[in-house]
Amino acid sequence: MSDVAFDIGSIRKDAELIAAVVPRDGLFTLLRRAVQVPSGWVALVVGEEGERSAVAGRGEIAATHTSEVLFVRTGLLGLGFDVGSVTSSDEYRCDASVQLAVAVSGEAADLAGFRSAVLGHADRATLSSLKDHLADEVRRGVVTWARQHTAGELVDSADPGGFLGALREATGQACFSAGLRLDEDVTATFVSSALDTVRVEAERTAARRDRMAMDRQLRQAAEAARGEHLEHVEQMLGRLRQMAEASPEVSVAELIRQFGEDQRGQLYRSLLQCAAVAKRCTSVVVAAGDELVWLDPGSPASPTRRQRVELPGGGIRSLALVRDPNGRDLLAVGGARTVVLVDPARGQVRATFEWDVPEGKAVRSGINSLAVRGAHLLASHSGLGVRGWELDTGRGFDLLAERTQGARTVRCVQTDPRGDVWVSIDEAVIRLEGSDLTTAMPRVYAGGKSRIAALHVHLDEVYAGTEAGDVVHWSADRPEVCASVHGGRGGPCQSVHLSEIMGIRRLGFADGSDAVRELVLGDTVVDGYVAEGDRFEQAWWSSDRLAGVNAYRNRVYVWAVGQTGSPVGAADIGWLCSSQVRDVCLIVSDEAGEGVV
Repeated sequence: MSDVAFDIGSIRKDAELIAAVVPRDGLFTLLRRAVQVPSGWVALVVGEEGERSAVAGRGEIAATHTSEVLFVRTGLLGLGFDVGSVTSSDEYRCDASVQLAVAVSGEAADLAGFRSAVLGHADRATLSSLKDHLADEVRRGVVTWARQHTAGELVDSADPGGFLGALREATGQACFSAGLRLDEDVTATFVSSALDTVRVEAERTAARRDRMAMDRQLRQAAEAARGEHLEHVEQMLGRLRQMAEASPEVSVAELIRQFGEDQRGQLYRSLLQCAAVAKRCTSVVVAAGDELVWLDPGSPASPTRRQRVELPGGGIRSLALVRDPNGRDLLAVGGARTVVLVDPARGQVRATFEWDVPEGKAVRSGINSLAVRGAHLLASHSGLGVRGWELDTGRGFDLLAERTQGARTVRCVQTDPRGDVWVSIDEAVIRLEGSDLTTAMPRVYAGGKSRIAALHVHLDEVYAGTEAGDVVHWSADRPEVCASVHGGRGGPCQSVHLSEIMGIRRLGFADGSDAVRELVLGDTVVDGYVAEGDRFEQAWWSSDRLAGVNAYRNRVYVWAVGQTGSPVGAADIGWLCSSQVRDVCLIVSDEAGEGVV
């Protein structure tokens, strides 16, 4: 036995070292008959008869009956792999790299497997040794994943959770044999110079197309101003067009900001009126009492059609146009605890869904918002929470039950183009992501000073109206930061909507004041859609029409977008139906057919 023992502290000084085998004679001396396992390490002690035991960090190993000791670093071990070139499903070459982390099990059998698989006959292992052990399997997983996805999906990291699953499947045997656990924090990076070239050219083409469209719209706006003998507006549009030609890299919104405030307002309205509209409003559908009333958006005074919808518990409470998995548009009509899906063209009831309520539970109000997400119908109810139904079987399920229990208001259920589900619960907005809504972890957007009354999600921006009349904003990726956009005037803000035309973003809202207002974001310009003598509680938007209901909820007004001075017309729903307006939706059409904005 040696008089000079192995310096056990030395293994902690080498950042690359992850394992070391030390024989008995190197570990113990005549004077040192026991050693302590360093913190952050685990030891596999092999006895004289081949028996094995694991000793955790700060544990003691005695010299008696010990043949050798394997020290292994615990905790996550970060590894980086340059996988090299792989081919996507659309035949683009991509350079791939992967960052992952593994941890070694502290069980004796797993430590023995680690020694056999990673060290072999060597007495030391480094991070490079571990990378060598996993390299082939990691590459195999990346190659398989790349073949199942387009270059765009790979470069944009469209499904990180799916990649983790694919990598686990590819490395499963190698990890199992070495007693390793793959951590969930895995990052795959794909770079494709060929795709970058294609995207840059596509962006240039889109920019040229947008510039041509902008020039055309400026010409049309100038011609319209000339036809209305608005020489000053025509001159401003001409100057704006010259500025755009001289500075093609500058957005129209930035160019307009160089004019005075009154001039900017006139320019915004002129461009809005002449903007190209891909989808036009074909019908305004009003829910009042137990009736659906169709109005012509160009002449809304008299109904074009009326339909009675039988709902138990006190008539219609909410209305939405939804699209089922087969691409059919249906009117979702919500009652106290019932939803029916109606064919808007034929008036036939396609399906009925009941909200199961515990016996004896008193429930006020009714279903206040509706949406469809894939094969599921979704509804919100301030007294019952959030409910989903399978469209094909009618099977129901509750969502966010713990969060909605005891809540005063549950409203505004909707989906975004990604398929995420959004809903408001009291002062917060909740987002559900992922394929399985029942197990999705909610993201909470908090910070509003009063309960949410309206919600609008536009791309990666979230806008909400509150009962205090405020309009607040969150970025979708920063739920903890709530910013005020507009201060309330005392009445609740029950509608909020964001539109963008030629790079000009307009935030519309209705808060019980004498106009449905639109703010030009990034500017001080405010427009108001007015009707003399009335105040407006709610509003609904399409690309070319805006509908608003007055404070008495007995009249529905329709305006042409951009023409704020006076409405196209109004329908006296109180006189027609002897009921108040409960909800409204705008049906739009394009070359692809009808749909909702």
